[in-house]
Amino acid sequence: GGTTLKHIFGKCLHLTQASRTSTDYCDVESEDLHVCHTRLGDFVNADTSDNDGIQRALNMKLVDSGLVDVIISSRFLHAASLFDESHAGRAFTVIRDPLERAVSTFYYLKEADWERTHKDIFNDMTLMEYIHRDDTGSDWMVRWLTGKQSEPVLNEKDLKLAKDILKKKFFILLTEEMATSVDRLIQYMGWEVKDEYRDCIHNNVAKASRHNKSVHPDINVGSKEYLALKSRNRYDFELYDYALKLFQEQWAVGNERDGGTGSTINQEPSASSATAVKLD
Repeated sequence: GGTTLKHIFGKCLHLTQASRTSTDYCDVESEDLHVCHTRLGDFVNADTSDNDGIQRALNMKLVDSGLVDVIISSRFLHAASLFDESHAGRAFTVIRDPLERAVSTFYYLKEADWERTHKDIFNDMTLMEYIHRDDTGSDWMVRWLTGKQSEPVLNEKDLKLAKDILKKKFFILLTEEMATSVDRLIQYMGWEVKDEYRDCIHNNVAKASRHNKSVHPDINVGSKEYLALKSRNRYDFELYDYALKLFQEQWAVGNERDGGTGSTINQEPSASSATAVKLD
């Protein structure tokens, strides 16, 4: 979901971004901020994926500079420090089904020998063995929203806080409803969509949809793998159900406010200055 959005922002909507991708193409240690032109679109030389990079962006007044249109970071609490009353942002997040996210991560790690997190032990590991490893993450979304990444155990108060933050701070997008999500986001942000942008957006969404459907075997509800993942990520499962509710509620409110205006990108009957936080 996050990768698809970054491609749409850069290659289709021609928005300038700040994200981890900046480190691949830009000099993020330079003493000045500038825009890098890449095959993926334009990026500011500011890495907003970690605390040090966010602090550098704050020191260099990234938001004040006016160079960036979209800031992408999973560190919501830290990235929020980049904004103030004079330079406010609109936060949106793309959320993925925690079951799908966990299973996809496992199969990806089995193949991605280029990743620093790859270990040879993954090659012959079963999903159940992966789930029960001590270093396999749990309740990732709740932890990042509440800033409790290192807490050994979460509780109901943490879940409630995560729900409150999600409701009060974020416009919700769903990986499983990417076409609709992108359309709603463009309306929410008031971004201009020229006719020549539409095919680019459609092609990127369609490509992501095909990829997500073919990466790994499905996990049946009620299977031992499903139950083990749900037990390990019980708060993320509840948060995801809540996000589905917010996804519908926000659209109903927005549609009522805008007088029921139709889709700007997806015309199919079945389709139903910013900061972004990727929680997929």
